Order: sequence, then structure tokens, then C-alpha cells
Amino acid sequence: MCIRDRIHIIAGITPPGTGQEFGGLLNFLNIPRTIYAIATQSHHALPALLGIFTIGMLIGWEKVKPPSLRLLPSPLMAIGLATGVTVVLSLPVTRIQVPSNPLEGIVSPLSHSWELLGEREVWLSALTLAFVASTESLLSATAVDSLQNHAPRTQYNRVLWGEGAGNILCGLLGLLPVSGVIVRSSANILAGARTRLASILHGVWLLIGIWAFPSLLNHIPLPALAALLAYTGLRLINYKEFLMLWRVDRAEAILFLLTMGTIVATDLFVGIVVGVIGALLSTLNRLSALEIQRTEAQPGHIKLEISGAATFLRLPQLAETLEQLPARSFIHIHTDGLQYLDYTCADYLYKWYQQYTQQGGKVVGISRFRIRRWHRRHRKK
Repeated sequence: MCIRDRIHIIAGITPPGTGQEFGGLLNFLNIPRTIYAIATQSHHALPALLGIFTIGMLIGWEKVKPPSLRLLPSPLMAIGLATGVTVVLSLPVTRIQVPSNPLEGIVSPLSHSWELLGEREVWLSALTLAFVASTESLLSATAVDSLQNHAPRTQYNRVLWGEGAGNILCGLLGLLPVSGVIVRSSANILAGARTRLASILHGVWLLIGIWAFPSLLNHIPLPALAALLAYTGLRLINYKEFLMLWRVDRAEAILFLLTMGTIVATDLFVGIVVGVIGALLSTLNRLSALEIQRTEAQPGHIKLEISGAATFLRLPQLAETLEQLPARSFIHIHTDGLQYLDYTCADYLYKWYQQYTQQGGKVVGISRFRIRRWHRRHRKK
């Protein structure tokens, strides 16, 4: 769930785009309406104030906590105080719902459940979830590596194997699929985690809390929890990194904005697909970049320097340059910087060479046999 959705939850409002097509865009466009509701309606202002109080505690506790309580993380302190205020003042805000018996959520596969494996929609949903969860986990692992220098770098294959095994088990038990999430991972790091054992203990504490203290967890106000997640997500945004990317590579920065905008407007899956397609097109464009420099030392003597990759994508550029050459001139073509020549461009270049020389022009630097040898040599690589 994105920050745009948590803003509505902080105000005690169900995100208006929930379950709708382009729900993310609806949630984003309705943010001004939610802010107006907070300013004009007390039953929305109260949970929003609780969320602001939680964020204030998250910021303030790190600055004022005594050395004797340095092991007490600010998220735990903020949520604990927000819960205490909610209980003591009996605030009418939405609270999280934890079942008294966690085993109630486990559903063993029924006989008719196996018949669903023959349906196309089930496989399509499974592949979609696998793609999204795997991508999110790998991206989260990469982000975690950039946030810490203590633990060894992530072994991505191990992450995917572990996630796959876990999701198979979740499916057999009728539970929701799992994936790595950057918010929880970054919370571990900010709390001082230094080894992978922290990740295991993170799950252990959650299990103990849900199993042993369900009634206590049911008092946690949802706006405070949403504020915590929104604040943690905002802290992960590296504006300086984006500004540096914008200065270094505008194309990559635009691709980043396109992916982020698509995620905000739709959902994570569509955003990732758009980002991957955009990255592939950008890579294809860069790999097929062709540069042709034309110089004329004296009238009738032209030098062409061709470098890069001459693929079918750059055939119009190559054709336009060659067709603009004056007839019956002396053309010297340099191909030392040409890294790749596909069949389409090689065939066009050879036919142009034949036609140009038959019309009285002279071309040096290439020939019929040179083009064929060059093309055959690079095709074997």
C-alpha cells in the first residue's frame, strides 16, 4: 500500500479507489478532498491528529531519548504512546483487528480446490503474484544492501527459492502470499539490526505478539500505524539521488518518473511492467545508436565516419545520409568505429554501393566482399 493510500487511512477514510480500476489514481486525486475533510470534520480531524502525534513521536524520540533507553526504538515508543492515548481517552478511531486464535485463518485444501488448478484464471493470478512478489522482494533486497554495510550482500537466488517455498506452504494452508517489504526491512536496520538473525527474530516477535497478546494488539489505532508506515516510506525517498540521476542521465530519470507515476496511478504490477518495458526500449535504443559524421575537405571529396551499431532501427538514418550524397563524387567511408552491422543495413549498404558506382561515383573504404566479410564475422560473435 502506497503513501497515497495511507493518507486516507490516517484520516479514518477507506481509500476511495479500493477494488476499482485505476484505484491508485482515484486515491491520489482524492487526497485534496481528504485534506479538506480533515480541516472541516471533527471525526476525520481526530484520527489525523493522532497520526500527526505518532509522527511527532517518531521524530522527537530519536532526539530526546536518554542513553539508558537507547535500545527502545522510536516506532515502538510512538505506537505504544498512541495506543495508550487511544485507550485512556477512549478515542473513537478505527483499530486493527487481530483474531483471538491465529489458527482460525488456516484452511486446509479441500478436494474441490485441486480442481481449480485446471482453470486458466488461477494460473494467470498465480503468475501475476509470483512476478510482483519476486520483483518486490529483489528490489527490497537491493535497497536493504544500500542501507547497510554490515551483513553480506544478498544472494538473490536464495531469496527467490525461500520465497517460493514459503508461498507454496502459504497456499497449502490457505494463507496470503508473502514477499520481502522494504518498510519492515528498513525498520529493522533503523532499529540497529546488524545480522540476518534480526530478520528471523522480526518474524518471531510478530508471531509471539499475535499469539500471546491478541487483545493488546486490537487496541492499536489504525491511523497511528498508517502514519508510521507513511513516515517510514517517506524516509526512504532519496531526493538527492534522483537529482544526481537527473543531472547525469535524463533518460533514466524520466524512466524512473514514468514507473513511479504508473505505480501511483494504477498499482505495483502495472508500474513494474511499464518500467521493465521502458528499460528494454531504452536499452535497445542505446545499443542501436548510430553516429554518422560527414566532412568535405574539398569539393567532390566527402568523408563519412560511421560508428556505433547499424541495425534495422537506424536504417532510415543511414539511408537518408547516403541518399543526400552528391552524385559522381569521391566518397571515403570509415567503418573502424562500427561495432555491429545487421543484415538489413549490410544489404542496403551493398546495393547503394553498386548503384552509386554504376552512376559514375567512386567509393573507397568498403566493397562488396568487405561488407559480406564484416557482416559474417560479427554475426558469428
